[in-house]
Amino acid sequence: MTESDVIVVGSGPAGTCAAWPLVEAGLTVTMVDAGITRPPPPPVERPSLMEMRRLNDPRWLLGAGLEAVRSVGDASPKLRTAAARGFDAGFLSANRIETRGFRAIGALAPGGLSTVWGAIACGLTAEEFAHWPAAAVAAMPESYRRVAARVGLAGDAGDARRLGIDCGAPLLAPLPLSPAAALLAARARRAGDAGMAIGRPVSAVLTEARDGRRACVLCRGCMWGCPVGAVWSSADELPALLAHANFRLRSGLVVEAVEPAAGGWMLRCRDAGSGRTENLRAPRVVLAAGPLPTTRLALAAAGRFDEWRPLVNTPAVGFALVVPSQLGRPLAECGYGNAQLAFRLDGGRGFGLIYDGDVMAAADLMARMPLSRPGAAALTRALEPALMLGLLYLPGSLSANRVRIESAADGARLVIEGAVAAALPAARRAAVRALAAGFRRLGAWLLPGSARPLEPGAEIHTGATLPMGDATSEGGEVAGCPGLFVADAACLPDIPAKHHTLTVMANADRIGQRMVAGI
Repeated sequence: MTESDVIVVGSGPAGTCAAWPLVEAGLTVTMVDAGITRPPPPPVERPSLMEMRRLNDPRWLLGAGLEAVRSVGDASPKLRTAAARGFDAGFLSANRIETRGFRAIGALAPGGLSTVWGAIACGLTAEEFAHWPAAAVAAMPESYRRVAARVGLAGDAGDARRLGIDCGAPLLAPLPLSPAAALLAARARRAGDAGMAIGRPVSAVLTEARDGRRACVLCRGCMWGCPVGAVWSSADELPALLAHANFRLRSGLVVEAVEPAAGGWMLRCRDAGSGRTENLRAPRVVLAAGPLPTTRLALAAAGRFDEWRPLVNTPAVGFALVVPSQLGRPLAECGYGNAQLAFRLDGGRGFGLIYDGDVMAAADLMARMPLSRPGAAALTRALEPALMLGLLYLPGSLSANRVRIESAADGARLVIEGAVAAALPAARRAAVRALAAGFRRLGAWLLPGSARPLEPGAEIHTGATLPMGDATSEGGEVAGCPGLFVADAACLPDIPAKHHTLTVMANADRIGQRMVAGI
């Protein structure tokens, strides 16, 4: 047993952001996390991406154990290039998750998937807050500011407002654009926003050093991990939390069940290494293990078995663009290697990101070409200066997944059935046509046949299984379970067609603040 005022389950973005206000208020907090060791970051002396490609040394791009040659399907290539082999292994079995027609992705590691994310940080518009409780909406601006001040966000405030992603917090200087991205951005400023707005995204990346983290060194190797810690990860916040005497981290413990106990809640845990069991107790528990594990634990604690609930994801489409005026140009020697530009289709029809093609593993590009290997290699080399890759996200209302928990011999099991709304195919076709027209206006052409839908869940934008105002209160407390709170994406009312991690973080901060206030 532990003697804590609060137990926080999970060390991802929601867990750390919920923990900070509790720790700062002097409450004793125990954070329980299934991860044991964080994957080692790339060495600080790593060459730039261009230099890595010039060197005849496979360890930089393929990994010492050739882990970067394994397949991850349609999921982010960072699961292969920036993460160690086995980074996402064991997630489904440890959390007793069964999927049918849905790609569930997670990681049993400190910081979770934030150690390999793309660092895109979006605020929500008034329309996107429409289904939130009014009191929550009123408190979010201050929580956005608190989180942004700790994390550091880089971007252009004017672009953020035009794109509908401004969170109201001060921004660091924006990251530099690549030649192709700068060309498109300049053309977009001249053409206006009719049909599609385009500009710089807001990124959780430092462009100036602070708190022991270095500024981005512009090595363009972001897809292989950040060697200097400029890209924020919640794992980076654990040492600062551990500097407080009232914070304790229990690593390597998988929470198997949360059960009512005298004076609060008891967590039944299993050591991920030894298999040893242990029980932890606290008056209040915050579930922030990711929307799928959190849903299983919360529904089981509430006794809501065999009840289908919606699971929202943002259907996504990958596509490729060519900017003909860039053909034959030299590749950039330095720069930022994550998303260069963001775009928003009018009417909330979609939101997306644009990357330079040459920052991706060349093998990924070649694999998509209907040519022989030598032919694909030659075409890749010819196209790379002009090639840009994009991801289009559609509103979560176009998904139709559902989840429920079932009793099993080894405990409650979460079952996910993936599905899409009947309106998705037509909405997807219309959105692709709109983005093709919008980029064509800027002199960028959608490659025929390149627009491919991702499997539900592969984009890792999921949640809304326990929405505020329904399964949870405005403060994230699970209905019928006093003292049990949900602070991750599971408690969002819906998932808009944009990245929601920053909003999850701010909402977790807000929930932690409410717990301190005793509301």
